[in-house]
Order: sequence, then structure tokens, then C-alpha cells
Amino acid sequence: MESSDEMYRLGVQDAEQGSLNLFYYQHYYYYRQGYDRSRRLQQSASLLKALSAHRLLLSLSFALVLIAILSGVGFLIRRDSEARIVPTTAPTNPLEHRVVERPIPSPRPPTVTPITPTATPDTPTIYAGGLAEVVNVGDAALLVRSEPGLSHAVQVRLPEGTRVTILEGPIEADNYVWWRIESEHGAGWSAERRADGTPWLQPLFSPASSPVTETEDHLPTPSPHELPLPQESHEGGEFGSQKTHPTANLLNH
Repeated sequence: MESSDEMYRLGVQDAEQGSLNLFYYQHYYYYRQGYDRSRRLQQSASLLKALSAHRLLLSLSFALVLIAILSGVGFLIRRDSEARIVPTTAPTNPLEHRVVERPIPSPRPPTVTPITPTATPDTPTIYAGGLAEVVNVGDAALLVRSEPGLSHAVQVRLPEGTRVTILEGPIEADNYVWWRIESEHGAGWSAERRADGTPWLQPLFSPASSPVTETEDHLPTPSPHELPLPQESHEGGEFGSQKTHPTANLLNH
């Protein structure tokens, strides 16, 4: 029977050769000890080799990256230095700095063509401060109310041909355009025209040609006891008849 040292060496030898004696490994303790220790040493050596190779690869990669970074920085520094270089030698060719003076022609005076203004007729329009005349009411009267709108109380009734002064406006209410007017009979709000476009207030002057005296010299407004307010008829609207009309709330017959 072999001694324990011989069995241990035999286990180490089999481990190095890669041939395991299964009978010895199961029945001899020292064989198993030599074999297992040799295998652990082999595995440790293989792991160290692998780690060494990995570290070497990492070192090479880091070195390559560092070389690339340094090369890029050097290239940028060199390019910046070349861009800042200013030539110190002046050109020797005097023709490059010759200034050629040329006479500057004097400007010609512009030709002025007189323009004859063309006179255009002024179109009368209603405006605050202007004058107007009551038209297209016939035998009826234009109703002047306390506020813009058909629902407000009638203040004055103006017959055909009454001249009025425009005080304020325009304001839209109840589908009509309203102006605040003043006449010798009183003041209030009146609609400018019918729904079909027929005017009730005809402007007398345009803003450009309206005399200042006629817009400022208003006739005195009579007191309420001088011009009594006629009572409205409740039988046929403000016309005072049974016939209906689109302008029943704006004119009074």
C-alpha cells in the first residue's frame, strides 16, 4: 500500500494532467486532498490570468482615449494660434494704398411741377355741431324723444322744414340711428332716417364748409310753458289713427 505522501503527490499529478482516478478519489483521503488543492490552485491561476488580461485591455483602452483627447486639444491649440497670427510686414507695393480721387458731380436741383388742385364738391353729412333740416315728414311731425329709442317719452314734435342743431350722436337703438338735436321748439333725440333709407334730417353743411356762427349761435330754447307738449294718441299709436306704419313711433300726423 502506498504511503499518504505518495497518494497526495499522485492526486496532485492527476489534477495537473486532468485525469481523475475516481476510485482513489473516493477511498483515499490524501489523494483527494492533493487533487482538490491542485485544482484550486489551477483555477486561481486561470482567474489571475483572466484578470490580468482584462486589466491590460482596460489600460490599453484608456491609453488610446487619452491619446485621442490630447491630440484633439493639441489640434485646437495649434489652430487657435495660427488664427491669431497677424502679419507684421506691410505690403511693399505702393499701388495697393493709392487713393484715386474723382470729382463728385454736383446734384441737380429737382424739377418742381406745379399741381393744380381739383375742387371736389362737399357732400353734406350729419355731424355733432352741424346743422340739419327736418324733411320728408309731410303733414306729420318728427318726434323728438328724451332718450334714444322708441320706448322713451316724446319731448318735441318738429314740423317739415324746421332747422335743428346737432348736439350729440350718433347712437343706434331699435334699428335706428339717433341724434340729439336742438331747435326753437326744444331739444331731444331724433331718428336720422326711415328704415328704407329716406332721411328725416337733411344736413345743411359739411364739416369743412359749415360756418362757425351758425353752429355756435343757437336759437333760444323756449320754456315749457311757451310750447306745450301735445298729448300722444293711444288709439292708433303716435300717428293718431288706426292705420299701422313702420315709422309710427317716429312721426306724428
